[in-house]
Amino acid sequence: MACEVYGVQALEFLRFPDGHLTNSEAARKAVVRLIRKYRPRVIFTHDPSEHIFAPDPDEKPEDTAYLNHSDHRATGRIVLDAIFPAVGNPRSYRELLAEGLQPDMLERVRKWSEGTAKEAKEKKGLDMRYAESFCRIKLFVPKKEEEEGKEVELEA
Repeated sequence: MACEVYGVQALEFLRFPDGHLTNSEAARKAVVRLIRKYRPRVIFTHDPSEHIFAPDPDEKPEDTAYLNHSDHRATGRIVLDAIFPAVGNPRSYRELLAEGLQPDMLERVRKWSEGTAKEAKEKKGLDMRYAESFCRIKLFVPKKEEEEGKEVELEA
């Protein structure tokens, strides 16, 4: 019934053992295979960050909390890791290429890098067709005198 409501046209079971699902290479590869095969526009999965469902005791004082099933948490992590970066990366699970399950990352990377180049032209006046941006992080490194002063303070 739920599949009809959501317009699901195919249903496949991966047959991993119930209660023992882990975010493994085999599980991610199985999910990548299905996503490349069906190329869905929308993917529904479990929330990997949801470990405990606990109602507000002020709102529902009679309700108790319960733990989210470990398979559900693992499923959320597996699907997220499959979506990015594995589904679109031709170097992830190269054997799927031989099955005709191609990633479509090249077009996305091209559009992304064109957008970055456009932003670089607008902000910095740089003119290029493709670009990739990087973030520079400058960490504070104390001068030798400051380090010695801290040692003295700690010893006192």
